[in-house]
Amino acid sequence: MGYRAQEAYTVCMVTAVWGTTTRADGDWQLDTLSEARILEALQSQAPTNAVWLEEQLHGKNVVSVGRNDHGPVGKGDGLVTDSLGTVMTVRTADCVPLFLISELAAGLVHAGFEGVRKGILKATLGTLEEQHGINPASVRIHLGPHICDACFELRDEWLEGAQGDDKLAPFLKPRRRKYFFSLAEALIAEAEAAGARVESTSKTCTKHDDTHFSHRGGDGEARQLSYLMLRDA
Repeated sequence: MGYRAQEAYTVCMVTAVWGTTTRADGDWQLDTLSEARILEALQSQAPTNAVWLEEQLHGKNVVSVGRNDHGPVGKGDGLVTDSLGTVMTVRTADCVPLFLISELAAGLVHAGFEGVRKGILKATLGTLEEQHGINPASVRIHLGPHICDACFELRDEWLEGAQGDDKLAPFLKPRRRKYFFSLAEALIAEAEAAGARVESTSKTCTKHDDTHFSHRGGDGEARQLSYLMLRDA
């Protein structure tokens, strides 16, 4: 892809480099990934190693990684690290890539409807606090490109559960006898409930904006890659 930072800013003495690829950067589904490909794409940022989840489960499992980890590191939907130079990555097509950044550690999350329901963001904030002493109030959270609430129609098997769930029901959007759901609003509320806050939310919808792959939009298994790395300022 060639490095094109979506964001690169300094928090105290650490710079966070993060972003999401586009359709023009090619397909990053699981069987196309390699550490060499990721490191080459970000070579201008001097990464030391790159990791990804061997299976994203739509749950709330969080995997901690460091400088000695390479390639696939386990199953789950969240990654955290305090190692400078370690590139964390997740794959998305309509789900939300979440970037959690602080001066001492960072987290990267894949959050779909099931992940929101099960509390993946809260779990990742909890891991940052338990393992690295990061107060949720000090974490900067950013939501990357994802399917918007005008396009994300809930399946029948999800709708009944959402209607009876106080955490999810407020973010249902009834339209034309159908029910849609706002992943972004639900995640913002989850962040606030955990004592954190979302600083920015991408306005790009993966389904109706053709710059990104969309499973709901007919792109099958094609995925974009979201990445997050901390380095010296």
